[in-house]
Amino acid sequence: MKLLTAAPQRLMLTQGHQPRIDAVCYLDPVLDPATRRGIIDRVITQCHGLDFDAFACRGLSGMLVAPIVAMEMGKTLLVVRKKDEDNHSSRMVEGDIGARRYVIVDDLISSGATCRAIIEEIREVSEAQCIGIIRYWNGHRVFMSYTEFLNEYTNELKPKPTKPEPEPTGRQRSLWRTLGR
Repeated sequence: MKLLTAAPQRLMLTQGHQPRIDAVCYLDPVLDPATRRGIIDRVITQCHGLDFDAFACRGLSGMLVAPIVAMEMGKTLLVVRKKDEDNHSSRMVEGDIGARRYVIVDDLISSGATCRAIIEEIREVSEAQCIGIIRYWNGHRVFMSYTEFLNEYTNELKPKPTKPEPEPTGRQRSLWRTLGR
């Protein structure tokens, strides 16, 4: 597996400019070009060898990393919107809803609410299974399996909604009566 490294010729376009990143602490490393490459490489290394199709993310912290990693690894995306977010689409989930397995990309996990929301929203539209979570913010072990997530963040996920059984047709009703159903 080849990891890409920052090309000096790309950085020369801004030669003489000293970036002054102004962001909340968790966005600093990913917005800073000097540290972003390391974050991307670390996520790729942690995902190497895992069997999955897509990266799932939500919000700015996920969208700063997930598309880059997905592009470099040849994976697709599942983008989950926040409820009540005013945007250009009414869909809560967009992307590869045909994916079989996915990995969530997020900056960190404090309560587990974001990851639970991502999993629940994807369950509404897809059969895809979450196999783990990548936490890229400093100080965290990068990959956490889905089982580890459930064990550490004990709030239960809502069960996958079941589709209501369609009303039987007249012919089905008479057949069911005959069969004693």
